[in-house]
Amino acid sequence: MHHDKVFAGHQGVKRTRDLIKLNYFWPNMDRDVETYVRQCESCAKFKVGRHPTAPLGELPETTSPFEMTSIDICGPYPETKRGNRYLLTFIDHFSRYPEAIPITRQDAPTVARALVTEIFSRLGCPQALSSDKGSNFMSELSQELCKLLQVKRINSTAFNPQMQGKVEKFHLRLNQTMSHYVNKYGNDWDEFVNYALLVHRAIPHSNTRYSSFYLLHGRQMRLPMEDDLTTGKFLKGEPGDNRSLIQDHIDTLADPLEEAYCVVRENNKEGRER
Repeated sequence: MHHDKVFAGHQGVKRTRDLIKLNYFWPNMDRDVETYVRQCESCAKFKVGRHPTAPLGELPETTSPFEMTSIDICGPYPETKRGNRYLLTFIDHFSRYPEAIPITRQDAPTVARALVTEIFSRLGCPQALSSDKGSNFMSELSQELCKLLQVKRINSTAFNPQMQGKVEKFHLRLNQTMSHYVNKYGNDWDEFVNYALLVHRAIPHSNTRYSSFYLLHGRQMRLPMEDDLTTGKFLKGEPGDNRSLIQDHIDTLADPLEEAYCVVRENNKEGRER
């Protein structure tokens, strides 16, 4: 259930184990998970070999979410019935929180519209946005959009092309996850993007040791396969109680989240030094 269902995404041994450990533990769990994943026929069929990666170089240090973000285009894919052929991908360098938006074209108006309607309107605007020198990202329209929203534009080559490494690694994982579920023609891939995003946001990242969902939202994601269906405490109070309950919730979030940010800063620093 935590490996081959569409919400789990056929992750590797470590990521499947990390996903399960969010809620469960049993004796010999590591061995059982490894055995199950190694015997997965779909994983054997779609397994992607490791590719050597260049060192990341000297990247800007980030201390909180949305200080530095990157965007890129993935594709072209087979055209879907909705006319989509590309993915606009976005990742936050601090939390590793990813977004992937199916788009029909990779021109400047389409990219700008997707950024505003699908990312900035829901998550807020980042302080800085890096991209390559592609015309769709470096266009006058995109520059004017960032100026209007007070988002600093950064050309990824200013810090070496390796700055886009986080996004490109995400492309690889996203494509591998979707490959387990698309039809034989591959032209329904846009129906599975959000399922793939769900699991990538829920699993603790190997560098930060936290899930990107938690670092951005201050709570762990409840997954569809979990048994815990307890009612949220805000629904249990009497009429008029919600104000104090909300403040209690804010207070309980603040300290653990700031502590998590401190841990992530150290882990990200160690990751850059390796």
